[in-house]
Amino acid sequence: MWTTDTGGKPKSRVKLTDDNEYGVLVSGFVASGKTAQVTVPAGKLNGGQTYALRTSAFDGTLYETDWSPWATFKIDKPVPAKPTSVANNGKPGEFTVSLPAGHTAQWVEWQLDQAAWKRADASGKTSVTIDTGLRAAVAAARAAGDHVLNVRTANDGGASDAVSVAFSGNGTGNTGKDHAVDLTLPNPVSTAPNPDQTGKVTRPLGASASSSPPPFAPSGPKEQCGPVGKDGGQACFGAPVKFDDLPDDVKAKAKLRAPAPAAGGMTDWCKTSNSGALATRTVQCESKQLPVIYRVDGKPIATAYFTMTREISVENSANSFTHRLNIHPVLVAPAFRAIEMVMDNRTCVGSTAAQCKDPGKAELSDWDGKAIWQSPTDTHDASLTTTYTWTTRPRARSTTSGRTS
Repeated sequence: MWTTDTGGKPKSRVKLTDDNEYGVLVSGFVASGKTAQVTVPAGKLNGGQTYALRTSAFDGTLYETDWSPWATFKIDKPVPAKPTSVANNGKPGEFTVSLPAGHTAQWVEWQLDQAAWKRADASGKTSVTIDTGLRAAVAAARAAGDHVLNVRTANDGGASDAVSVAFSGNGTGNTGKDHAVDLTLPNPVSTAPNPDQTGKVTRPLGASASSSPPPFAPSGPKEQCGPVGKDGGQACFGAPVKFDDLPDDVKAKAKLRAPAPAAGGMTDWCKTSNSGALATRTVQCESKQLPVIYRVDGKPIATAYFTMTREISVENSANSFTHRLNIHPVLVAPAFRAIEMVMDNRTCVGSTAAQCKDPGKAELSDWDGKAIWQSPTDTHDASLTTTYTWTTRPRARSTTSGRTS
């Protein structure tokens, strides 16, 4: 007797008895043409497992020279016992499912109001907490039982009978007016300060305290390349790279050379070496790690990495917004003679000249810190601030473009 792999082929031998050195079961003698039988002791085979077996006949003196063909079979796994109880744990929308001692369940499955069944891991657990997502309480006059939660256990052998719980609102029993949410907003105050964003990250419902916000997903073309030179050389902006995906040596340098706070006039919390986007009511910023790749005849010769951070800030009562761009070198390979960032144009897309003032090309004098790096030890930041204004209803968005050499 053997266990099988996913392809149904014999994998590991199973010892069925200690009566012989081979661990095989031997039947009693039967008349020619009759069926021989053996009984496998309890506990030798596992539920849900597929096994392969073969036999060899013995006439009292000699065994057959060949084994029989392999035959496979699967032991059905017993369906687990149903949950012993299902009850709200005092938190809106959450229920604790208690499991019987010694259960064989792999999962707790639950269904709210005849929606699709969902599943949570239950292996080795005495209870499982499920979150229905319901948060709103209801008025006391509302009829009880406007939601039905069905819960069952399951394993590879099947699912148990369901335990059903009827409840109202979020299941906590808090049905009075004291638990209503007041969504009335105060009148805007243009001079009110921005809230302190430090350490105040709002997580999605049900997310753990250790959950991180989803990574920034860059969009746009994969590469932006300049023209090919006479020597076959070409410089390209590569696709943005998430901080966690940077090469280890680049990541280490990025941490050591983190941009200085408030460089280029940016908001303090906007300056970071991590990829992502942050926003308040009037300030939005995003940070990306961009590789600059130099190729000769299509073959990469050198790569440099820059952290590029941009911030857009608006005034509540003004007809303008400010765009700040900060370029921070992380790693410049010695093979580069120089890297220069050139902003060909700064335009108001989707607006006429009468609606939005076009700042045009960024000259070298417009930069705070020259946008050129000539050696691996040149680690200065370069910042460019542009103000966009409009005379009618704002429909403008800023665009910038660049090239390397």
